[in-house]
Amino acid sequence: TAGLLVFSSPPSSLMMVCNAYQQPRLATKRPVTSSQSMQQLQNKATALNVSRGKSLASPNANNEPSMPSVSSSSSRNRVALQASTAASSSSSNFVVNRIRNWRHGQRDTQEEHQIEQQVEHQMQQQRVHAPKYQWTKQNLAIALPALLGLLADPVLSMVDTAFVGRSGPIDLAALGVCTSIFHMAFTVFRASTVATTSLVGSASSQEEKRQITKISLGFAGVMGSLVLLALRFGGPTMLATMGVSSSSPLYKPACDYLFARCWAAPAVVGIVVAEGAFRGNDDNKTPLIAAAVAGAINLVLDPLLMFPLGMGMAGAAWATALSQFGAVGMYGWRLWKRRLLPQAQDTLRINVSKVLKSILGANAAMLAKNFSMLVFYTAATAVATRLGPVHVASHQ
Repeated sequence: TAGLLVFSSPPSSLMMVCNAYQQPRLATKRPVTSSQSMQQLQNKATALNVSRGKSLASPNANNEPSMPSVSSSSSRNRVALQASTAASSSSSNFVVNRIRNWRHGQRDTQEEHQIEQQVEHQMQQQRVHAPKYQWTKQNLAIALPALLGLLADPVLSMVDTAFVGRSGPIDLAALGVCTSIFHMAFTVFRASTVATTSLVGSASSQEEKRQITKISLGFAGVMGSLVLLALRFGGPTMLATMGVSSSSPLYKPACDYLFARCWAAPAVVGIVVAEGAFRGNDDNKTPLIAAAVAGAINLVLDPLLMFPLGMGMAGAAWATALSQFGAVGMYGWRLWKRRLLPQAQDTLRINVSKVLKSILGANAAMLAKNFSMLVFYTAATAVATRLGPVHVASHQ
């Protein structure tokens, strides 16, 4: 029917149809990213449906011819001719609209398909080129010493546990209480390693690195001395808080171990800071060697002081303390050999308060992060202590 209407229309209507069919549709193609593709597809589909609904709902709404009023019989033929021409033009416009809608629908469908293909291709490229992580020598050189540094103090306590356990449940229970106290006291300063590493590594000159190392080691000496005084004079109160009263069978062996090992408190904090200083100077082997030296000394002295010399719990504590002093000696020798401490020719002076503020801030953040873990671990040991020596020995 549409074909008959077109070919029965005047030549001008036929030219309108041909021009509309041959007119190219201008489309601006823009690059589509994977995050925008789905939204663009939805917007185009919505716009396409709206445009189709409008054109199909009233195809002749704007082209409806108005019939002129006829006042005389002499003009009836002319009016009829105008009406026929208007009807033919209206039918032609209807066909043109249908053809345009069909062409637009075809183009939109093809464009949507192209967009989907582009998005799928981009997602496939992202999957293919995704980074693959693997261990390298540099990773191991950094991670292995850091891991052993964190395990140094717990490993020393494990060696003590292995030998003290041969003395009976009373000594092993006393060791469990003291281990919790030392763990609480020394873990607070664990972040000094990270802070010192950052400060030394970001220094602009070798002289500045030496000054920062000196200030950090001074901080370690002061903090270690304060911990020593707190453990030496506040030890009985700490033991009572953990559930070990002066009348408990655990009190004497716990005091022997606590009062002997507390002398190594400055050495423990110094080890933490010295480890960070060497890391900041791109030396990851020295902390590894120092940890190995401490472990070897403790492994040799523990059974020797406890059993042949008959020192019991005090012997185990002194073996651990001397091993930690041995690690400090290794760090000191390496600091002197590599000239990482201030030299006589150094003239640079840096802000001491800035360095101390960075170290204290890092330790405060570490304490806030691990406070709940430390408190609940210590509380669990205290509860086990109140249940009896056998229970706290099993807990250790």
